[in-house]
Amino acid sequence: MAAAGAPDDAEEALVESVDVVNNQLLPRDTLLFYVSTKAGDRYDEARLRADFRRLWGTGFLEDLQLETKDGVHGKAVIFRVSERKRVQIVDYRGSKELGASTIADELKKRNLVIAIDRFYDLAKARRVERVIEEMLAAQGRPFGKARHDAKAVGGAGLQLSFVIDDGPKARIREIVFDGNAVFSDSQLRRHLKLKPAGFWNLSWLGGKTTYTDDKWAGTAEDPRGDQGRLEDFYLNHGYVQVRVGQPRLTYSDGRSGPFRKKPVKWIRLEVPVTEGGQYRVGEVRFEGLTAFKEDFVRPLFKLKTGDVYDDSRLKKGLDKLRDLYGAVGHFQWTGGTRRKPDPERKVVDVTLTMDEDKRYYVGHIRFAGNDSTRDTSPSRCRSRTATSSPSGAGCRGSKGRSSTPASRPRTSWAGATPSPSRPRRAAEPGTTSSPSTSPTSSIARSPPASTSSCGGSPT
Repeated sequence: MAAAGAPDDAEEALVESVDVVNNQLLPRDTLLFYVSTKAGDRYDEARLRADFRRLWGTGFLEDLQLETKDGVHGKAVIFRVSERKRVQIVDYRGSKELGASTIADELKKRNLVIAIDRFYDLAKARRVERVIEEMLAAQGRPFGKARHDAKAVGGAGLQLSFVIDDGPKARIREIVFDGNAVFSDSQLRRHLKLKPAGFWNLSWLGGKTTYTDDKWAGTAEDPRGDQGRLEDFYLNHGYVQVRVGQPRLTYSDGRSGPFRKKPVKWIRLEVPVTEGGQYRVGEVRFEGLTAFKEDFVRPLFKLKTGDVYDDSRLKKGLDKLRDLYGAVGHFQWTGGTRRKPDPERKVVDVTLTMDEDKRYYVGHIRFAGNDSTRDTSPSRCRSRTATSSPSGAGCRGSKGRSSTPASRPRTSWAGATPSPSRPRRAAEPGTTSSPSTSPTSSIARSPPASTSSCGGSPT
């Protein structure tokens, strides 16, 4: 804070005026809003220092100076400001791999969009650089670089340009395994989506030669990834203690393309594997099973004591069990597997855990789209199924018949060909009925009650 012409009796002086100078985009009143000292107040240096800190703390300014000088009737206070630059233009240059719209969409997902007419934020610009480099790595260019260049535009404007160097393409040339003894490298490679570069293995389809950590460890779309697929392969052959580690990547320079002109970084992928021993099934237990008897559920898993452990059989059995639980109203059932290996006996005890949750029943059934027909028959179906499970077992067909437990309520509209097992209902006395094969007459009248799968008398 610079002070000019401070007399000895400054403590008794009054403030003649308070002003802001050199502001360009920010209104004077906006800046003075943060200054508590007003014209006519007693001159107080401590109060002015607090005003200085408050104005600087707004983040609006790049530089701030406080000056005081003698006026005609007191002290003139001047805040000399230099505003922070505001971004007026944002562009992305130099990349053939990433388009501007692709980058903008990714920044929007990560809440890193650089908005126009906002203050320049150096930390945010550097975070955008890292995001662009991550996007290049996901496209198989881990050596790509991004930097930003800020140029002044007008008085307080700024053009923010991100200069991108794609770098050479990195492609897998070789995949080897370290520690495998039971299965060969070629057997394990067949279970990977990642492939070495080649023509006959179709590795050029779908970016199979591009390595990323997500492809290895898994994503939301591919939860297991190649690491999980290798572990599943071993688990399906009884190796319950298998461990597949993070691959070691070695890069080497090379060239690719028809005339070997494109620079490329070749990748050698070395995957560490700890196989362990092969285990057989010991005791199989069920935990949390109450809706079904154990003797009924056990055959679904096709795994007996003494068999070589096979995780795929357990997964298939759990899928079948999920369908059974859904058919009796436990549609939020979840199941899992807990293994307890015994290294000395090479036996693994298996516990199949069940979280049955509560049983759900059908509440209200609403029909949409029946504008030209009455929903009396569906209403009767609703009253009958109000206490049935969601499987649809409570919705019956014609009198004395029950639909299959897994079927859902159906309504057969007028004009449909009746089932041969159901005799056509006789017309009521004094009425006439047109043949069901006539589309005109079918549309003209309401559907007969006998064609509703929910039953009910005619209306």
